[in-house]
Amino acid sequence: MSMHKPYILLDKEKMVIISLLLFAFIFRLFGALQVPYVFDELTKEKVALGISFHISDLRVPIGDQRISLPLLNTYLMKIGYDLFGRSILGGRILIVILATIGLYFIYILAKNGLTKEKAFYALFLSTFSQFHIGWSRINEEDSLLLFFVPFVLYAFYRAITNDQRKMLVLASIFMGIGALAKPTILLLVPPLFLFCAITKEYRKFVWDANNYIIIIGIPLIILMPYIYWNISHGLCDFKFYLEEIHSFGLSLVPITLFLGEAIVYYCAYWLKDSVIEYLTSPEYPFMHWPLGIICLIGSLYAFNSKKSFFFRFLLTNFFIIFIALFLVKPHGYIHLDEFWWASPLFVPSIIFAAHLLVDLKNSSKGFSLAVIAFLLYLVFHAVNFVKLPENCFVPRKGIITRHLYGRANFYLSEGKRDKAKELYRLILKMDPNEAMERQVKEIILELPFE
Repeated sequence: MSMHKPYILLDKEKMVIISLLLFAFIFRLFGALQVPYVFDELTKEKVALGISFHISDLRVPIGDQRISLPLLNTYLMKIGYDLFGRSILGGRILIVILATIGLYFIYILAKNGLTKEKAFYALFLSTFSQFHIGWSRINEEDSLLLFFVPFVLYAFYRAITNDQRKMLVLASIFMGIGALAKPTILLLVPPLFLFCAITKEYRKFVWDANNYIIIIGIPLIILMPYIYWNISHGLCDFKFYLEEIHSFGLSLVPITLFLGEAIVYYCAYWLKDSVIEYLTSPEYPFMHWPLGIICLIGSLYAFNSKKSFFFRFLLTNFFIIFIALFLVKPHGYIHLDEFWWASPLFVPSIIFAAHLLVDLKNSSKGFSLAVIAFLLYLVFHAVNFVKLPENCFVPRKGIITRHLYGRANFYLSEGKRDKAKELYRLILKMDPNEAMERQVKEIILELPFE
């Protein structure tokens, strides 16, 4: 009888993980159907509609000056349209699928260096993270990094610690493909070599020329058509990247990834309405600030375990990228609108947070109750964020109602009249000024409601 227990336990563990991932997928898919296309998605759609896979009319562009980034997301939108029709579902579903798979790689990466409990916490925190939900529900370049970054980190770690050349090749291939979504994934390369250089057991990795050929050569080969296209078009995308950088100096970019939401909310007095309006749109899903604080504290707490190869690997990745971005100043309002440059920090930070929370939970009954309460709060907040994102951290009622008004019009265009009516009534309740009230009532009266 006892011989079957491990198998049963393992089976239960798999069922819990599969159930959570299935929930994460449905949750994100529902979220993706709640918001209209953001500005960048509308541009992608124009390019995607010009792509053709038919042999008689083959049109497969390598780049497009309207987007200023590689076209991987655009091709995924085109494939989604071919499979599910030209719709919000078709344009975003492949992103949702890949982001959900990325959650699994966060789990198995954490499981490689931590306990199963901490790996589960990392998965749970990621599943209900506002940042992960927000990016996985739209078709943006950083959305794809939710898949590529955890996979590449996992493959790199396995390649180094188990001396598996095949995993190194796989990591390099996926890093090259990920760079066709957003080149910021290449920030993972320098920390990898530094980790090996400071770790005696893996120092030989640095002196093996074949590793350089694999890690640099494979992504370069994958990116070569895109690089050639840029050269033949006056380096247009590369100039765009350089224009995004204002100068070298102290930057808030890595901080705003974790605390940008709080900065928008509590520093709203110094920000214009127009700035707040676009920073609180679905195109800018910051990390929810309580979880952001836990992630930052967790990154410092992880130094207590720096003797562990696993933590040293993650700490090197986290702080090298953090410091690099801390020294690059972008254009923008206190660097809030470029926080996604730091998106590769999400994976190590969420694992640090899981490590901290589990240790706190196991330290005393009081901390255990506090951690459980925090997790329940994250679930509640995530549901609210998906159902009514305008209420989450928008500091001014007028801006909230403008966001609600835009989404209500989106529901109306999709034929979802009941949802539109519900939001129009909420607008009247939240901000019943005369002009808005008259406008909303006219719309409601024009609709064929009972």
